[in-house]
Amino acid sequence: MAWMWLLAAGGFEVGFATALARSDGFAQPVPGIVSVVLGALAVAALSQALRSLPASMGYAVFTGIGTIGVTAVDVARGERRGLLTGAALGLIVVGVGMLRVVGAR
Repeated sequence: MAWMWLLAAGGFEVGFATALARSDGFAQPVPGIVSVVLGALAVAALSQALRSLPASMGYAVFTGIGTIGVTAVDVARGERRGLLTGAALGLIVVGVGMLRVVGAR
């Protein structure tokens, strides 16, 4: 169940970061409010995951999901990424997968 909480936390983190970027420094009220709500949900879900997972592992996976997710949103919106960026993101995916395997033991 901890991994489900962690996945949810990562999803909320992606929404939080995306809304925060759209808030224009909180000048746009709706994205600003959405970012605050999603940020709170991300922290709440992460705290549930960390009840069963080591903080170092949980936080690493949480930030990895956020990084990959926000990059995916940016690419879907037309932002271009280079080959080295793709390789670096691939390493994050491999690292998160390895942490999942190690965490299952």
